[in-house]
Amino acid sequence: MPRHYKVLLEVFRTVDQILSIRHNRHEVMRLADLKKSVQSAMKRDFRGEKHLLQIRRAFPHAFTFNWEQATGRYGIKKADAYELHVAPNMGYASDMSAAAGIETPAGHFVRLDAKELVERRQVFRGILTTMARDHHRLFLASLDPPLDVKDADLVRWHRDFDVETCPEVECAELPGKPGGLGPTTASDVIRATQDLFGVNKRLEEAMNRLREGVPAKEGEVDIESAKQEPKPVVVKKGLEGLPPAVLEKLLAKERAKEIRAMTESSGNKKEAETLEELQRTGPLIMNCYRSEKQRQCRSALDVKGFVKFVAQSHPGRKGASEMEEALRALVRLAPGFLQFVVLRNVEYVKSVAGAPDLNVLRDRLKDLYERTKA
Repeated sequence: MPRHYKVLLEVFRTVDQILSIRHNRHEVMRLADLKKSVQSAMKRDFRGEKHLLQIRRAFPHAFTFNWEQATGRYGIKKADAYELHVAPNMGYASDMSAAAGIETPAGHFVRLDAKELVERRQVFRGILTTMARDHHRLFLASLDPPLDVKDADLVRWHRDFDVETCPEVECAELPGKPGGLGPTTASDVIRATQDLFGVNKRLEEAMNRLREGVPAKEGEVDIESAKQEPKPVVVKKGLEGLPPAVLEKLLAKERAKEIRAMTESSGNKKEAETLEELQRTGPLIMNCYRSEKQRQCRSALDVKGFVKFVAQSHPGRKGASEMEEALRALVRLAPGFLQFVVLRNVEYVKSVAGAPDLNVLRDRLKDLYERTKA
């Protein structure tokens, strides 16, 4: 997730923890008091209502905001003064189900304990991750040619996608004060400032077109038509002048490579790297085994001593532990050549009866590597 999403997740965790204390004691929390408590707990800049409104937009069922009459001294409520109270919505799962058309029975008072805090934080994390995936999907669709990858197969972002470019979460609106004091929506703001449009004629015309849906005049920018304009085909440097058929094949291979890089799991990637390395070290291990077998006049060789010999024979700087991993990977991925046997708590390596020659081993490792990369 981008950094501002992580900050928003941390704010949500802090707000939830502070509200849980008041909620479990059946006490109310004023918005002004919540700002001070979050600022003190996070020990960092807290943008107050902006963060809360962003959370309200992304996870609208997480908290409830209610205007209540302010209480003065001796518990007397003030008739003309209101304060905004914030409380955790313990029925958020029911509200989300109701929004999806699923009926759930109403519940009683539920304490906001550690289990519920973790569940709510996981729900919010999932929402932020989904928002980042949506922006990544738009990025893939904007490529030339566009890429189509299922969310279930996606394990990492595209290499050219900068996750920090994800826009900030938009702010929602707080409920209006009782009595309809002040504008609460964008339409209310427009109606409340009608008199100001006479100062700027162009602004007045633009707002009228926005309400009536009239297209822009000649010479003005139409955003929708600009979005629909076809983008010029960009050819990478070094591929200019190639025949269209060859260029299409190269772009298809590049597109398949990018999709594989985004959908390949870490386990498959590691296995492909192991097979690529075994194509070089596999024949070396077999040659070292035959050489050491003839020198010691033994059919089974001690694994510890054998891997040290292979490490000394390797042209690169490889240690005995790395060669032991390569040996075990060779036995696991290309059975039929070498095998392990244990005798008196000592592990030995020996050849399999009727093992094929090195050319068969090279072909098998190459075939396994190509199938992994396909």
